[in-house]
Amino acid sequence: MSRYRMQQVAWRMTLVACLI
Repeated sequence: MSRYRMQQVAWRMTLVACLI
């Protein structure tokens, strides 16, 4: 797994957390 992919997933989770 590339670090870029992991960062994208983390960013998405952060956005979801902000929405909640």
